[in-house]
Amino acid sequence: MKDQIILYIHNKLLKPLVNFLKEGLSPEKLALSVALGITIGIIPVLGITTIMCALVAVIFRINMPAIQLINYFVYPLQLILFIPFLKMGAFIFPFEGLVFSLSFISGLLQQDFWLAAQLFWKANLGAMIIWFGISPFLVAIIYYSIFPVFKKFVPDRLKN
Repeated sequence: MKDQIILYIHNKLLKPLVNFLKEGLSPEKLALSVALGITIGIIPVLGITTIMCALVAVIFRINMPAIQLINYFVYPLQLILFIPFLKMGAFIFPFEGLVFSLSFISGLLQQDFWLAAQLFWKANLGAMIIWFGISPFLVAIIYYSIFPVFKKFVPDRLKN
């Protein structure tokens, strides 16, 4: 099972990223695509990451397939971080009676979307404030961590 996961990540994530470099995408643009894709991919608002990544790709003129690839790969991380972001957001805007469990939130969303929105909007607003606060640092950390790695994978014929 572990080997299958590693093979899947290699074939579906690492190989396409290296191929972007081989096709002429600069290590700078690829590192920026990955950093922004991860950061936007964990935003604590479900259902908006694809559109946000597309807008950012157009605005910053970065590779649309690369940012979307990363965005889709970090979706599980978005789900994992959703509840902690909401809890931190509720710390900023306290509201009594909120239950922060995935089963409660998903059940409430299925039963009465508008009630869920009314109950959790302040916590989600706080979560967004926290995300906006950490996102520039996250982008910088990811970018400067992976840029040197991508630079090593640039084919010799494309190096200056």
